[in-house]
Amino acid sequence: MTHVDDNRSLIIYIVTVLIFYTSGVCFAIVYQETEEFRTESGSELMTSQIEVLFFTLCGIAHVPIGFWVYKNRKNDAGPYLIAVTGSLLIVLLYILYKIIAPPINDAHEDFGVLNILSRTLQVSIIIAGSYGLYSIITWKKKILESLR
Repeated sequence: MTHVDDNRSLIIYIVTVLIFYTSGVCFAIVYQETEEFRTESGSELMTSQIEVLFFTLCGIAHVPIGFWVYKNRKNDAGPYLIAVTGSLLIVLLYILYKIIAPPINDAHEDFGVLNILSRTLQVSIIIAGSYGLYSIITWKKKILESLR
């Protein structure tokens, strides 16, 4: 096993762990939001329902992608591309949602531990997944050059 193989194995584990942690954080946010249903009404309740739906879908979507990245030993760029694109899309949707429907009563609502952790994990998936894509592309490029 070469240094490159070790590096790719490490990236696989890092991206997989980040994806599964992100899924867990999404489900923790869903639990937190459902607990707040008891005290909310009107537009606050609607906002919480949208957030519950958003984070439930994100949490569910991360699970198969995490397994796909972990099982990907053939140096396929597909799982990394999906993980990076999905994380970018989630971050952009979240930013767009917060611009369209900012918190009504609590301006500090977005600075909770889970919200910050969720954003940090998404950015980490983007960075680590991009590095995984880069390593696969450079590895394939070296293979093609060696065949010439």
